[in-house]
Amino acid sequence: MDVAPYRLFVLRHAHSSWALPGQRDHHRPLDERGKDDAEQLGRVLASECLSLDIAFSSTATRARSTLDLVAPGFQSIGKTEWLDELYAQGSDAYLSAIKSAPEAHTVLIVGHNPMIEEFTMSAVREDQEAIDRLRAGMPTCAFAEITCDNGPADIEAGKGRLMRLLLPREMA
Repeated sequence: MDVAPYRLFVLRHAHSSWALPGQRDHHRPLDERGKDDAEQLGRVLASECLSLDIAFSSTATRARSTLDLVAPGFQSIGKTEWLDELYAQGSDAYLSAIKSAPEAHTVLIVGHNPMIEEFTMSAVREDQEAIDRLRAGMPTCAFAEITCDNGPADIEAGKGRLMRLLLPREMA
């Protein structure tokens, strides 16, 4: 019996506005470009009929809004968890999040730079071609798909395979 590979989708929040005077960074909203990019990504994903077991997102306004705009692109999302750690802590928080759902086989994680790039690069560190592509950066609303055979254990070991990296400028 074939078991489907573990699929991890990594999404950097969409483009946001600058903080207004007195506004905390955590509360910065998406700007029009960010909203357009997130909606476009949702449309691209809708054609793929993907379902998620779980989605993890930073609690920052721009990350939550990105997930809200991209979510209609998935057929279903089994569960969503909002985690402060994805905003406030390092790339290890991203690994901890996916390890907290060992039963999940399709996972989305929405977060921030530089942690999201560091996490993604660490997940595929045994693949030089993927590292070279990721070194060019993950701009806002970049979407990576990583697969592996053994779930979070392979991600932690850097044995993930970068299947694709969608950038907003390529989706237009």
